[in-house]
Amino acid sequence: MPHAMSSLADRLKQKGFQLPDEAPPVPLHSKIHSKVTAVGAHRELTISSRERVQLFTPLETRGSKAIKVEEKINKDCEQDLLKGVRKTLINWVQMCLANPDKRQQLHEKGLLKCRVQAQWSKDLNSDLHAFVEGFGGRIAANCEKENSASTRPAWENYAARDEKWIVGFDVAAFENFMKAHPRVLGPSDCKLRQFIEDHSRKVNVDNSTLRVLYEALEAQYGPLAESLKTRAKHIAAEAVNSLSEERKSGSKRRDANDAGGPSKRGRVGLCSAEDAAWAAEVLAPLGMTPGSNVLAAKPPVDVMTPIMAGLRHLEPSAELLKSTNLGIIVANYRQHPSPEIAGAAKELVAAWKAACLAKKNVSS
Repeated sequence: MPHAMSSLADRLKQKGFQLPDEAPPVPLHSKIHSKVTAVGAHRELTISSRERVQLFTPLETRGSKAIKVEEKINKDCEQDLLKGVRKTLINWVQMCLANPDKRQQLHEKGLLKCRVQAQWSKDLNSDLHAFVEGFGGRIAANCEKENSASTRPAWENYAARDEKWIVGFDVAAFENFMKAHPRVLGPSDCKLRQFIEDHSRKVNVDNSTLRVLYEALEAQYGPLAESLKTRAKHIAAEAVNSLSEERKSGSKRRDANDAGGPSKRGRVGLCSAEDAAWAAEVLAPLGMTPGSNVLAAKPPVDVMTPIMAGLRHLEPSAELLKSTNLGIIVANYRQHPSPEIAGAAKELVAAWKAACLAKKNVSS
């Protein structure tokens, strides 16, 4: 075999191939301890005295300072894990609010569940219980399930392991969560318009698609309800038309503060059928209680206030109020604890009734 290899090397050299006569030497540095074996050069694995102490000396014997440093590291890791779990729950709640099937399932079963997973620690478990139960939700780790403790090996009480927690929210817990995290209801009217206008200016509107817009919106605001997507499509069309007019006239974009914000450049308030459908879904985030005209849950006042103000510009037909349930939804707020919300609801209901009655008399 060596003779065959040698012959092959000779033939390759004859054909003009440049072959090394021997393996290239391995550089040796004075500051690196290396040893050469028959196979090649290998760097000797070494650790410092400090690393040796950290690896092979029990934490309890390293002193109080080392213990405090280790505790701080563990606490920081737990806080990072808790932030990750909170982000997961926010995304899950928003997904449930945006999905009609999930809302229906909530009314039928009375509870929706979410599974989260992280490395187990006693403090993290305590923090998660406090976080979820603070909204009236339920939470249980796998190790806390009935009869599970007897089947779990004793060593797992001390070993690092991934644990699964099951979080359960009923209607009241969802409502409390919305009040604490209004962003799960999606962007406000002003933010949505501003985002779409900025997006339209950044992309090539001739080649861009609605899918690109939806992906950008979801990346910024999370899962989107269908009513918001439909409304975003409507606003995007307005933004594109506005840009086309600007380009034709050669006008430059003015600052939003000088121009009065996006609502001044486009339509004022909530005027279209798409606006009405979106407003109805935000004002009734979990729909109606089954078998009644009572809202299952209400959004925070800060979310409702601009919507109620925007609806003053809406001139709905009786068919639109019925198809979106907007009339019934707004009527539910006539007894709201906030005088501002209650007053706006009463004005809207009265104005819509008068408008619908006038249209009916004209048609007859």
